[in-house]
Amino acid sequence: MPHRSRRELEVLTLLGKRYTDSEIAKGLVISVETVHSHVQHIGEKLAVRGRREIVQAAKAQGLLE
Repeated sequence: MPHRSRRELEVLTLLGKRYTDSEIAKGLVISVETVHSHVQHIGEKLAVRGRREIVQAAKAQGLLE
């Protein structure tokens, strides 16, 4: 994945743990809209769409266990 922010990696890690957007927002003390934005940016960087595809691509690239 091209340059990724610390926050994007935090969101990605929680996506991999199957947290909901509201759980991620609460845990990171950000808005649900900000979570959506991070998820969209992560998907763009991984060239995939959707949470499941993001997690699969991240695992394939060694970004998640």
